[in-house]
Amino acid sequence: GTALLYFSHNVLTSFFINVVRAAGGDTADLGRITGFMALIEIPVMLFYDRFARRVSAPVCMRIAAAGFVAKALAFALAPNVPALYAACIFQTVSFALITPASVRYVTLYVPASDAAKGQSVAFGVTTLASVFATSIGGVMFDAMSARSVLLISAAVAAVGAAATAAFSSPERAAR
Repeated sequence: GTALLYFSHNVLTSFFINVVRAAGGDTADLGRITGFMALIEIPVMLFYDRFARRVSAPVCMRIAAAGFVAKALAFALAPNVPALYAACIFQTVSFALITPASVRYVTLYVPASDAAKGQSVAFGVTTLASVFATSIGGVMFDAMSARSVLLISAAVAAVGAAATAAFSSPERAAR
């Protein structure tokens, strides 16, 4: 599930200039939107511990998974640059949330003897997803519109969200 979510995330971020241009923007807009997206991640990551006191790690993972789907759809459907800024809000409940949540999930539900392996797998799949996203995403952006690519990316994220929801229970992690 995580690999599919990160595939979607990396298709967007690796080829973000294509998305910005499709919405009528330019490289200056790309820089400003990317900076804005990074800026709004910070509070979520800084205050994750407070949020995590009220919400379990599996629920955080599921919220983040839904956030990846919403983010892909919001960017795919953004008709202009202001709408891209609005779509950035989903960064707070996708990437900014899943990063600390996945560390917490492994810490809580993977046996201590396998903790390093668990973290390696959790973040190794993000690297694998990046490789596939840049390879496949490049071909897709060459062959179709940014909106079409992002809609496909949203579908991939939806499959990833379903897998995350199905497999992120503590009982499954203990196996």
